[in-house]
Amino acid sequence: MIKEKKLYGGEAISKAMPTIEPLFKQGAPVWYTEFETDVATTMNQMAKGSLTVDAGLKHIAEKAEKLAKENK
Repeated sequence: MIKEKKLYGGEAISKAMPTIEPLFKQGAPVWYTEFETDVATTMNQMAKGSLTVDAGLKHIAEKAEKLAKENK
């Protein structure tokens, strides 16, 4: 597809591919889905202005600490 120019941005993608690695080489930890969902929700609230950036970052840090303690 890249050679046939049927993939938009194909050249850039092919150059980036060798540098891309999985976030978790052994697979995502059991807590990751909950954390990822919470972070996305918090970022959405910050973007909409219903939560300040400081409050959002504090919430994310607290969530990370909570999950780290629960999953030792």
